[in-house]
Amino acid sequence: MANSAPIVTRPAVIVVGGGIGGIVSALILAAKGCDIRLYERSDHIGGKMRSLRIANQDLDVGPTVLTMRWVFDHIFRDIGQHLDDHLELRRSPAIARHFWEDGSRLDLFSDPDRSFDAVEQFAGAKAAKGFRRFLQYAQSIFTHANRLFIMAKSPALREIAKASGRDGPTAVCKIDGLRSMARALKKYFDDERLHQLFARYATYYGSSPFRAPATLNLIAHVEQKGVWLPVGGMAGLANTLASLAQGLGAALTCNCPVDKIVIENNQVKGVVLEDSRFKPADAVIFNGDLAALAQGALGVEAKKAVPRVHRKNRSLSAFTLAGVTRTSGASLLPHNVFFHTQPYAREFEDIFKGHRLPEFPTVYVRAQDRDKHQAIKGQPERLFLIINAPPVGDHTSFGDEVIQPCIDAAFSLLDRCGLNIDRQNPTFQTATPRTFAERFPHTGGAIYGGATHSMWAPLRRPAAQTNVHGLFLAGGSVHPGAGVPMAGISGRLAANAVLQNLGLPPLPPLATSGHGAS
Repeated sequence: MANSAPIVTRPAVIVVGGGIGGIVSALILAAKGCDIRLYERSDHIGGKMRSLRIANQDLDVGPTVLTMRWVFDHIFRDIGQHLDDHLELRRSPAIARHFWEDGSRLDLFSDPDRSFDAVEQFAGAKAAKGFRRFLQYAQSIFTHANRLFIMAKSPALREIAKASGRDGPTAVCKIDGLRSMARALKKYFDDERLHQLFARYATYYGSSPFRAPATLNLIAHVEQKGVWLPVGGMAGLANTLASLAQGLGAALTCNCPVDKIVIENNQVKGVVLEDSRFKPADAVIFNGDLAALAQGALGVEAKKAVPRVHRKNRSLSAFTLAGVTRTSGASLLPHNVFFHTQPYAREFEDIFKGHRLPEFPTVYVRAQDRDKHQAIKGQPERLFLIINAPPVGDHTSFGDEVIQPCIDAAFSLLDRCGLNIDRQNPTFQTATPRTFAERFPHTGGAIYGGATHSMWAPLRRPAAQTNVHGLFLAGGSVHPGAGVPMAGISGRLAANAVLQNLGLPPLPPLATSGHGAS
């Protein structure tokens, strides 16, 4: 009688949540031979990366740009593919156009020499020299933070010290974490408008520049090294990752909330879905906001696996408007920011101290039909407006009496900056902190996890591996933090931790050469 071939059972991994971190984990582990089941409570894969259908057109209403594309180049190489074979990305020559209500305007570009010339024309030779020094400073911070933190598997201080060797304490100081972003910027810029422009980068991490460590000035370097626009919209990145994962056998199920992560004797056993079905697993990756686990939303045992999350440490939320309408007056680029001449600190005092929508909001306008920098001659175009907001959506209703003054203030600012938006016929779809709180329970609408309001805040984020055997974490509220590329890194770290836990070959380290390059 012939010997039968041994039955090989693939490790079963369940991913809870289909944000960028979750889908990256699912993709990599499917490519490595795991049996992947991903459950997403909403109707789409991508988490905050989503689109709306308005006037028969798709509008991006989440992240609007891709930076650090090398992260996804590496992820595609992990599965034996090339990013450019699956997604068309166009590098934008312009980073953003900035407007002030006094009539001034400044464009920044991916070419630093063009930006240098633009700053000189905008604010003079001294400001341009300060800008040049600032970019060198931001690059230095990125170089150290990339090696010590972003690339580390854990944010623990001992890991950072170990990674940096004997010069650990000196190297940590080089990330400029002991003073605020706003204070550091004063060293480079006398012009309040430039101070305001670069301080705004703290909001990319959901934080106030007056409380965030100067380490976050590295974001200026990241943007200077490349802003990428997926042809067809940012949601295309999530859809591409999902399609590849499915092609490798991963089962992705939307509209399917997970009720509980089952843990026995400190070992993951699987999950229970909302309809009470039990799904066994050798490992579970939680790709959701840490606050949900910390508040026991997926069971008491899972709650024990993560640190406590305090409401007072929540990041920014947002108030957004999306619509298709006509504009006139000021010429737009794909990315535009409109500033008040009021003291910038007032916006963050309103949000983080007053817990209210700002009286003088900065307004970001994404003009999606300008991606090729074409002129829009009186035709309706896709617009997405973002205003920073407090993360209080779990206990504030945000009725018309709150929303309408904020809308009026935003459009009044745009008018004073020279941009006229037709508000008569289009139907703007709005989202408030309450909207985001309902979409992402237990967050209050915070979009970026915890706020980064001290040097220690990033170091407190948990790593992919938890103290529960078989339970792993991915997403913007865990190491290395918020943003599309960071979420991608978190997903890769979670996948690698699962592989090592299962005794499978780990992923190669992310290459250290070329980081920050385009």
